[in-house]
Amino acid sequence: MNGAGDAIAALFFFHVLKTGSTADALSNASSSIFGLMKRTADAGSRKILLIDAQEEYVKPSRVFRAEAV
Repeated sequence: MNGAGDAIAALFFFHVLKTGSTADALSNASSSIFGLMKRTADAGSRKILLIDAQEEYVKPSRVFRAEAV
């Protein structure tokens, strides 16, 4: 999908600034990007559904928590 890298970078940067935590930023950004990409793939679109899937930014349909390894 075109623009996926830009979208994850923007989401991660936003969440780092908002939370001050890279772990929380990673969790929030990956959760949102997963929902965004899933909605885009389900629609069969090569263009990311940035507007149609905007609810994923504030309330992701699936949450991934960062874990220390």
